[in-house]
Amino acid sequence: MSTEANAQKAPWELDGTVLDPGTENPEQRRKIELWLTLQQHFFLQPAQASRWLLATGGRPAAVLARLRGSTANVASTVSPEAWRQLSRLGVRILPQTGSGYPPALRTIPDPPPVLLVRGQVAPLHRPAVAIVGARAATRYGLNLAFELGEGLARAGFVVVSGLARGIDAAAHRGALRAGGPTVAVMACGPETIYPPEHLDLLAEILQVGTLVTEFPVGEKPLPFHFPLRNRLISGLSRGVIVVEARSQSGSLITTRHALEQGREVLAVPGPITTPLSQGPNGLIRDGAHPLLEIRDVFEVLGWSCAEKDSIPGKAEPPEERLDPQAARLLELILESPGTCEELAQRMPCTTREAAMLLLALEIEERAVVDRDGRVRAILRHSL
Repeated sequence: MSTEANAQKAPWELDGTVLDPGTENPEQRRKIELWLTLQQHFFLQPAQASRWLLATGGRPAAVLARLRGSTANVASTVSPEAWRQLSRLGVRILPQTGSGYPPALRTIPDPPPVLLVRGQVAPLHRPAVAIVGARAATRYGLNLAFELGEGLARAGFVVVSGLARGIDAAAHRGALRAGGPTVAVMACGPETIYPPEHLDLLAEILQVGTLVTEFPVGEKPLPFHFPLRNRLISGLSRGVIVVEARSQSGSLITTRHALEQGREVLAVPGPITTPLSQGPNGLIRDGAHPLLEIRDVFEVLGWSCAEKDSIPGKAEPPEERLDPQAARLLELILESPGTCEELAQRMPCTTREAAMLLLALEIEERAVVDRDGRVRAILRHSL
């Protein structure tokens, strides 16, 4: 291979630390067997795996021998079906000791010994921000997550989330709209798509981004897998943004991991009477950064980008083509969402007049009535 060709390759391609299960090279296959066997033993005990790898000089065979109390050769526990699955899906294997392993994960207390990756490896080596939140999100929350994903991708960040319904999917789609890579972190083996209705979304992600998991082939998305998964979402990122979450949401587990890992936490505030605002509001009360516009992310993370001025921020003032009364109603909604009756009192006007103005805003796609009956503004670049 020419020097020019080598110069175009990433370091992990040159040193062979991104392992390909489709290889026919016996030495490489033996190395893959050892790492996958280590993964099968330790994917639920990543901290112990890291300690033992450190103690044995990063040699998986020595870790497995120590595990079994023997210095004999360690037999593979990787089934032929697992090999076929990995090869068919084009999975790449990133061992913790290789240069292909995401540098951000090396700094967390319990990095996984092995990562399985579909799609692109390069996004795992770029600055990233996580966006998480409720599965049963409001239209307002979905719009905001989409805008944040799009804006962060335009600014040069990789958007990390968990491919879940609601906020996660909206954040991934926003990043894809901007043409930027996005990383989906899974709580199951690489062959399982969860939720299954996001098969098409994942196909889009794999074109420019990444699916990553620490779980072996065959592992289902069991409930106790998700807290482990969440630490990778925060671990891969410089900061975590929470958009709508109930007080007992799994998103708050992600923020706890983020704080333990020394990451920044930002939260989108909301009305104190709305259950989906309890999580973000509680985080802000406890010291998280309030996120009122996307530039808050740049300030918290110390990010400088020439594209900042072109990134969607706060909702713009109402357009002149809106009726003055409709524009006034939109300003009230932007200040604080409310029911039609509450907004009528704040205008002030009759409920019927407020309903007619609201209809005009809905036609212009400037506002929407959520399932709880509250009227919310739709931000500029809506889903």
